[in-house]
Amino acid sequence: MVININIHIVPIGLDSPERFVEGFKRIPPSKVFFFLGKSGDEPVEIEASKIKEHVEKSLGDYVERETINVDPFDFSNVMGEFAKIIRNGLKSNKNVYINVSSSTKIVNVAAYMSASLFSARLYYVKAETYLMTDLTSKLEDESHLKETMDYYLRDGAYLSKGAKGIVEIPVLKMNPPSKDELRVLKKINDSAKESFESLKELVINCLELDYNGTNRNKYSLIVRTLEKNGFLETDRSRSRNRDIKLTESGKVIASISDILEEMSD
Repeated sequence: MVININIHIVPIGLDSPERFVEGFKRIPPSKVFFFLGKSGDEPVEIEASKIKEHVEKSLGDYVERETINVDPFDFSNVMGEFAKIIRNGLKSNKNVYINVSSSTKIVNVAAYMSASLFSARLYYVKAETYLMTDLTSKLEDESHLKETMDYYLRDGAYLSKGAKGIVEIPVLKMNPPSKDELRVLKKINDSAKESFESLKELVINCLELDYNGTNRNKYSLIVRTLEKNGFLETDRSRSRNRDIKLTESGKVIASISDILEEMSD
């Protein structure tokens, strides 16, 4: 009999514990990674920590758990943490699931991109009710309004309550840059310079290669490909490939280039 070993990555937002626990009921975990904010003393993070404590009580003693502190508005930081967990999980032949029911939109976009690059799986737990819609429908009746507020604030400040099943989200496989392309991104990202005035300067001073015909043609094509895919930008207003530099997307990919290269072997 095949026993599935499942890892869950659970970013905690201000939704009720049911929306996290439901995922564990449908897909029993062997280990859970909770994502919480880094600050810890912000009101939102204090409430999120309380919700995480409620969720942890639902886990059996045999389920490992670990808390990762991320900046939920720093795409690169979140992406890097997703990448490390997924890589280690897949290396151990474990299934990796990400719960995208809560947290910031930046975290959820990073989750989808990570799943696309590294073959993790995404699921969303549907809520039974939402605070805003319940309040809107009861604004005219003060007694019902108080009852509704009591319901949502009984155990914490929740944006939604209850859970009614999960939806697994299809993920389209994303092909990462080639090893040569990853090397260029990483070299630029690690360089003290933010931009290079020409392809020649990039090849000689950043990549530390001879600027001969072979390298000129090879890296000219690589720069064009990376630019086309949104990882580099160049200013050709005065000369060809002038001011070659990373885009924000390029910086993110550069920051996880070692993991991407390792998983392509």
